[in-house]
Amino acid sequence: MSWADALDLTRLWHRLRLPWWVHSRCGWLRPVLVVDAYSWRFFVAAPRADPTTSPATAVGVSAHLVPINGSTWSWAGRMIRVMGDDGAGVPAGTERLRLRRLTMADVDALVELDADPEVMRFLTGGVATPLATVRDEQLPRLLAQYDRHPGLGRWAAHDRQSGEFLGWFALDPSADGTEAELGYRLRRATWGRGLATEGSRALVRYAFDTVGVRRVWAETMTVNERSRRVMVKAGLHYVRTFHPQWDDPIPGTEQGEVEYEVRAEEWATAGQERPAARRAR
Repeated sequence: MSWADALDLTRLWHRLRLPWWVHSRCGWLRPVLVVDAYSWRFFVAAPRADPTTSPATAVGVSAHLVPINGSTWSWAGRMIRVMGDDGAGVPAGTERLRLRRLTMADVDALVELDADPEVMRFLTGGVATPLATVRDEQLPRLLAQYDRHPGLGRWAAHDRQSGEFLGWFALDPSADGTEAELGYRLRRATWGRGLATEGSRALVRYAFDTVGVRRVWAETMTVNERSRRVMVKAGLHYVRTFHPQWDDPIPGTEQGEVEYEVRAEEWATAGQERPAARRAR
């Protein structure tokens, strides 16, 4: 969600005949309504000037219209708090993973992560990301997303027991914040332990059940079999193969890219089927 793209209800909020103490104590709140083809969301939000030091707070209702058949729709809604200074807006993590927001102090860890040729094999052909790119371009953009799209973004991942930095997981928002691209990048030493699948499953669940997006998608190179397996295990399904044009193609480019997705209505249907399956056992 982008505050600029939403319907700003601030003037209406301040014209409501509410008790004096509501306006005196809550006058800094900014009501926002977001509506799209499949969902509506209302937030009472408090955006801050500097998202790197004081992130926004957003509390509200998220509701989805779910198509059952050609003429019947149902809806599911929930109260959500998607972001706050106390750590809300960060996925809860898993039994083995603790997630937190990125900060500018993460520059060195991210540069080291991208310096491993195997980690970058299907991204840049093994070429490392320069420090200046991480420090001056990538991190400032990612930190700003926390404020523009409450509940979405990219989070550092740590081992819950040792505290060791493992990499990152992401739900990168679309321009309007109603869709999210699932992603992750983990240190090679963590591979083979199921952490990518564990974290991805948790993020997909969080994206639908807490944030209320309408679609989660992911893409990778066709030849990247490991990532494709993770996508399927996380609940996404294959959509298409496509062939973008690159100025600097890497080995495997000739086989194209693949896209996977899961939509809100599919997630809701799967959620209804799981309890029924358990009752039938």
